[in-house]
Amino acid sequence: MRRLAFVLLCVGCGSGSSTPPDADAFTDTYPDEILRNGGFETLDGSGFAAEWNNIDTNPDGAISVVTDPHRFGTHALQWQIDAVDGWEYFIMQTAIPGTALEAGKTYELSGAYMFDHLGDINFTYAVRGQGGTDPSYDDLSDATVIASQVNTWEPFRYEIAIPPGTTLPANWEVVIDVLKFTAEPLTVSLDGLSLHAKP
Repeated sequence: MRRLAFVLLCVGCGSGSSTPPDADAFTDTYPDEILRNGGFETLDGSGFAAEWNNIDTNPDGAISVVTDPHRFGTHALQWQIDAVDGWEYFIMQTAIPGTALEAGKTYELSGAYMFDHLGDINFTYAVRGQGGTDPSYDDLSDATVIASQVNTWEPFRYEIAIPPGTTLPANWEVVIDVLKFTAEPLTVSLDGLSLHAKP
């Protein structure tokens, strides 16, 4: 698959800064929000976050909505992974209109995350054409977040610059992925996920 040269920059991620910005300076509310239910406050009939597909079919792990801990509102999303190393667990939002993101503009993917373990686990993202089509980030390691401290909410903010002239897809999808490389049980929490135009 041909990769499009988007720019992805992580600001304040644990792996890139020993003093990440205070999460209190972040918000989960933007007037031009692109994602639906990025705070995981609305639940569907199964009790999972509405508007999100839960892909936790690998053994010995689960993704669920929790009330403790949470960073914004009253709910957060939490990965509990007991499986051996190498398994993937992810959520996906589809049917984001192609016109929601525009060529020649810069967007931010932001929120807050918490790990209960340092190292051996990556928190990754992809913004791409629905179905994994172009324009696509097909190497999630380009967007890796690694915590700098445990059991503490840390903010993240990614910049996604879409080059002028980019042919946009009919629909976008956003993938949030956790990769672990240890046999130890791990917990990862996410809250206040937002995709919006860069302020």
